[in-house]
Amino acid sequence: MAKKVKIEIDELIDRIHEHQSSEIVTLKIQAEHLERLGAELQSKIDRDGIHGYYSVHHDSFAVAYRVHSISARLGELKAIEEWIKSIKKETPRKRK
Repeated sequence: MAKKVKIEIDELIDRIHEHQSSEIVTLKIQAEHLERLGAELQSKIDRDGIHGYYSVHHDSFAVAYRVHSISARLGELKAIEEWIKSIKKETPRKRK
């Protein structure tokens, strides 16, 4: 039974790593998008100052929210991974 539990724990950790890998790619894309939006806004501010028209629905909020959500999800996945690893350490090994 201990071997079956170990295999299931290893499979869980593998699945978590798959999700983390996917999320980290998305986080990088969104962070780069947020950086571009920030740079564009800074250019507009430098160019137009108080005379420019600024959107109340600027895309930066949605992108920043996605960055925040993905970061939170990655944090939760890491906490779950660490918890599962602690269970793995506590699982008694069968002695011969």
